[in-house]
Amino acid sequence: DRFPLAKLDDRALCDQLLARGDAFHVTVDAEPMLRTKVIVSDLHLGPGTADKRFTGLEDFYAEAEWRAFLDRHGSAGPIDLIIAGDFIEYWQIAAALRALPKRDPAAPAGTPVLAADQTFSLDATRLVIAAHRDVFRAMGELIARGDHRVVIIAGNHDADLLWPKVQLEIAQAIAPTDPARLMFVDAAAYEHGGVHVEHGHAYDAANKFATRHAPFARDRDGRCRLQSSWGEVFVDAFYTETERQVPFIDNLYPESAAILWAMKDNPDPKRDVGAALRFIDLLRMAETREFNRDAVGAVLQG
Repeated sequence: DRFPLAKLDDRALCDQLLARGDAFHVTVDAEPMLRTKVIVSDLHLGPGTADKRFTGLEDFYAEAEWRAFLDRHGSAGPIDLIIAGDFIEYWQIAAALRALPKRDPAAPAGTPVLAADQTFSLDATRLVIAAHRDVFRAMGELIARGDHRVVIIAGNHDADLLWPKVQLEIAQAIAPTDPARLMFVDAAAYEHGGVHVEHGHAYDAANKFATRHAPFARDRDGRCRLQSSWGEVFVDAFYTETERQVPFIDNLYPESAAILWAMKDNPDPKRDVGAALRFIDLLRMAETREFNRDAVGAVLQG
């Protein structure tokens, strides 16, 4: 009953999602009690390691540390655990399954490539829950132990969390003793007690959505889909295959460290030429010249 939109068919749901206006820029939490806010982001839970289709793509191996983290903060007093985006890594699941639709050549200039529909996002969510069941179970146990809440905000890699059936699936995995203590933020940002929290992709040319507060659209067949971004096309066309070949690049920061290491300390002509060709193909096929320019400029500046 807390997820009434999960009962709607695709067309009725899309009507509701596309109609979201300025109220969905920021969710202002009316909760009167102030708790300590524990804010985390970018866990990037993946599909695990059992399925060979996803070899080299899992990034989260810290289930025990996650449980200890929640136990430590939860035992110190009432908390609001706020997951501020990129909780789940949907982009690489889509890339591995080749599920991202290609650009519609008839689409108007500047129209973003569309991404997942709710069915794909729900299937991907089930993969992630099966691979990381203890992560979700620990959040439910946190809620059960005391006066704690869990607040989940969508990021760019997990805008799929805006689908109501996905929210319902995650809620069932967390299984809170009091469902009111689990909150999904449907807006771009969240505010409570004078604290403003958002993931931040809206301020990055490579990762922002065309419609910040309601990143949805209909494809040519009328099916409701999430909007994509240059960053998601980058992950689909370039990054995922690169990470398969060099799995630890996700642990290098800034991104230039991975490039410099590969060129200077571990050159591999076949790998490097393949990466260069994939990147050129990305620029050729993915977006308009202006959008590529702005996105690549943002990446280089970063």
